[in-house]
Amino acid sequence: MGSQLNLPVWSSLLALGSVVLFFVGLALDVDTVISLFHERNYVYMGVSIALLLISSIILQVISFIWYSEPDKNLETTVETFVNNNGFIGMLHILQLGILLRLAGVAEINIRNIRQKERFQKGEVVFQNHEISMLNLFKKCMGSAPQVILKIVRTVQEQDPEPFTVFKIAASLAFISFSVLFNQNVCRITLKERKKKIPSAVFFLWNLFVIPLRVVAVALFASVLPFYNLVHFFFVWFLLFLWAWRQKMDLMEDKRGEVLYRIILGVIWYFNCFCGTNGVTKVKRNIYDVFMLLDTMLLLGLWFWRRSVESARLNPLIVNPLVLLGVLAALYFTGFLLKQLYYWKFHPKCPCFRFEVEDQTPQAPLQRSPATMVDSVEPESVTPETITELQPRVTSAEKRMRKMALNFYG
Repeated sequence: MGSQLNLPVWSSLLALGSVVLFFVGLALDVDTVISLFHERNYVYMGVSIALLLISSIILQVISFIWYSEPDKNLETTVETFVNNNGFIGMLHILQLGILLRLAGVAEINIRNIRQKERFQKGEVVFQNHEISMLNLFKKCMGSAPQVILKIVRTVQEQDPEPFTVFKIAASLAFISFSVLFNQNVCRITLKERKKKIPSAVFFLWNLFVIPLRVVAVALFASVLPFYNLVHFFFVWFLLFLWAWRQKMDLMEDKRGEVLYRIILGVIWYFNCFCGTNGVTKVKRNIYDVFMLLDTMLLLGLWFWRRSVESARLNPLIVNPLVLLGVLAALYFTGFLLKQLYYWKFHPKCPCFRFEVEDQTPQAPLQRSPATMVDSVEPESVTPETITELQPRVTSAEKRMRKMALNFYG
């Protein structure tokens, strides 16, 4: 597939934009920690730092596993230099492995924009796919909990600062953008790609639905923080079991596969992500109904708790009923956009730029070797020879194939 993939310039610009947004999101997270320190709110500061460290460690482990694959292609100057000097492992231990990837993605996309034919065709796509996956992991494991903490603090304040509200809105938009970037990279695998309208509808759908889920969790946590933790682990465990039953085998490493399924449960807690095999309309509907009922439960418990404890809790800057109405309107709009996307823009019978592997067992040779290999005499062809002459599919390419099939298949 690598030789068949060419990344459009606008996709490279989108990748560079994701690099910029990564650092902007990191700056917002650091600013949150600094603000909590100045306010002497050490409990929230400790929770914020712990969440950032946990998400960072998980990202570094996944990144190092992908770098350690024997067929990994390192074609950027910065990655080749670090690898030749044996610094890749040390950088990941120091929590700097993602910065190495971002530098590589920036270099390879800038060269793609300049039409430099230095890299293998398709390598830029695989690089972008890996960083899009890691960026999505970070947003759901690190940024989303940080936004929840910000909303909880905002709800507890009678006069929130406008800049705090802006940071919350920006962080929610960044989460939606990370989902869009991942979907956009997978869309490169399609032979027939429509214009930018599907991406716009896809982005708006997530922009309306994801904030509803995050705000609902934050409101529930603002009145019942302990029960919110219990709720998270219970729902995450159910989603983790669902992911485990899918048997998607995305990672080459067994331990990495377990870690991926753990991460997938966290992602599903906030957003519908096609990360498993056989994502059918029935499964999507089951997930949508389950998450809608769960979100309604959280909002209902929050409203009940505020009604009971209204004398003790600080008054909201908006009427709770008005807030519930706005959230309902957001979800309804996002739901309609999601239905519009799958009705008008999602490929019904997609044609990929790679051959979909047949899972049924076949004999080693179904065709004459002479029809498969032109440069080798038929008498000298063996199954081993054919295997050696077939194009090698790297682990990064396998991952991208599986993710594309999960989303579009």
